[in-house]
Amino acid sequence: MRLELASPCKINLVLNILGRRADGFHELETVMYPVNVCDQIVLEEAPAGIDFSCDDPRLPADDNNLVVRAARAFLAAAPVRGGCEYSLRSGFRSRLVWAGAAGMRRRLCLA
Repeated sequence: MRLELASPCKINLVLNILGRRADGFHELETVMYPVNVCDQIVLEEAPAGIDFSCDDPRLPADDNNLVVRAARAFLAAAPVRGGCEYSLRSGFRSRLVWAGAAGMRRRLCLA
């Protein structure tokens, strides 16, 4: 089975890390602005294990990536056999939206 999804992107206008929670994740305070760009995610069944790939080499493809950790947790908890393959194509990277973030922030502050 193959599932293709569009995951909407956003820009963090404010991102404050307030501290680390007991579960190892961080408590955040953020103001986000949605943008008309999506990451493309493809999920496929695999015989075993987890295989994650991404077109952005800056993202880790091991257990440092939240997608990989979420997949491991899901496969451990769900009554499924086999594994999964995840691929991510970054909408920000391919469309260079970051260049417009500063201008968008100025427009929001002036509104």
